Amino acid sequence: MSMDTYSDQPRYRDDPSAKEAMSDTEKATLTAEYKCLGTSEDAETSPINKRRRGFIKGSRSCFGDNSSRSVCARASLVALKVVVFVALLGYFVRGSFHGFKKQCTHSKQKDQVSNNDWHDHGPSDKRDISVNTTTNSIVGKFPLYDSLNLTTVTGSIAVVIDPQPAHPEQPDKPARVSIRTESGSISVSFRLPVLRPALSDASSFTKLRELYNSRKSRNKNDKTNNVHAFLTPRPYEVEIHTASGSISGQVAFSNLLKISTISGSISANLIPIVFIEEEEEKPPRDPHDPYHPPNDGGDDRGPQHRANVSIFTSTETGSTHLSLLEPFFPPPPEGEDEKSASTSGPPEKGRWAPQSITAHHIARGSGSVAVVYPPSWAGRVHAATSGKGRVSIGGEGVLVRGGNKTVADGVRYPDPEAEWDALWWGASGKMNVTVTSDGGIVDFFARGNRIDG
Repeated sequence: MSMDTYSDQPRYRDDPSAKEAMSDTEKATLTAEYKCLGTSEDAETSPINKRRRGFIKGSRSCFGDNSSRSVCARASLVALKVVVFVALLGYFVRGSFHGFKKQCTHSKQKDQVSNNDWHDHGPSDKRDISVNTTTNSIVGKFPLYDSLNLTTVTGSIAVVIDPQPAHPEQPDKPARVSIRTESGSISVSFRLPVLRPALSDASSFTKLRELYNSRKSRNKNDKTNNVHAFLTPRPYEVEIHTASGSISGQVAFSNLLKISTISGSISANLIPIVFIEEEEEKPPRDPHDPYHPPNDGGDDRGPQHRANVSIFTSTETGSTHLSLLEPFFPPPPEGEDEKSASTSGPPEKGRWAPQSITAHHIARGSGSVAVVYPPSWAGRVHAATSGKGRVSIGGEGVLVRGGNKTVADGVRYPDPEAEWDALWWGASGKMNVTVTSDGGIVDFFARGNRIDG
């Protein structure tokens, strides 16, 4: 290397001028080193390192420079605005819907309780009342003239029923109630004239008649009550049904009561309505009596049996809790007090008793059945279940005969010295009660402290 080509500046292998000055041997050595270096870097690079490099490159692409950062910031800001807008929109929509829902609920309730035109108490041309709907509930007070039909599909029913006098031209026409829904619950309450406490304390039928016909014992507030002070002596028939809802309340009837549900439960007080006939009064002839048919040339009112009494309750899987109360004796119509008092006297025992008095309380599935009957009740009871269920029959004066864990029979005889056996059908000793379940618990109990003459 000559002196004129010497330079104090350092030269590196990557410098082009250095490459020109390198010998062939140095160039070959440099090329070999580059190849070895590339091979070693490729060998040392693992899949994990490659993924890390990809992540770092992606991050750098988004945040590495000012333009990329501004795009990401704008996107984040737009997303935040969208979230805030949706939240505010939901808040206002919810508030508006809540207020609209209140208005709709108020409107529905206003439509539901639309019976003020009917609820005028007393003789009315609208003696047959019917309310049919699909999804709405039926709520309110309804009078019972000749018929009351309340039907809905998915709504519930909660009503108060006020029995009204019969039409003067049709005093014997039955008063019928039909309440039905598919998936809603049913709550019913019958409002009856005020029962004078003295009637419950009567020790005999003779004493009861004296109190019953006494003008002094009439409640002074009868005229101001929302119910009539008297009920016309006629049949009261009630049918209540729901598929999946429950049934509860206080139900009054005279000769026919049917309560049924499939998956719901039943919890109710049952009130028998019993009218006390006069000594000389005779019930109408039975139109199905082959021996004494009506219009046979004789008096259409003659000695015969009263209308049959039937009580039927049924569930599938739901439970049943029933209490048959002591009978309700409606006060006589005003103006007939003196007439009743002049002819008052104990009637013949068992006079005009129904030929058939039956009660069936059934759980077709595994539901339990618990039934309580009043102290004055007398009759026979059969209880049965299956599988893991059990039966129980008890009460003052109830004799349990034989049976086992799943089957039992009981009887309570009427007191031969008592006058109550002629007072109402439940005390006659002719009533047959059946309480059954398909695997559930069955309980029948007759309350004590019987009233004897």
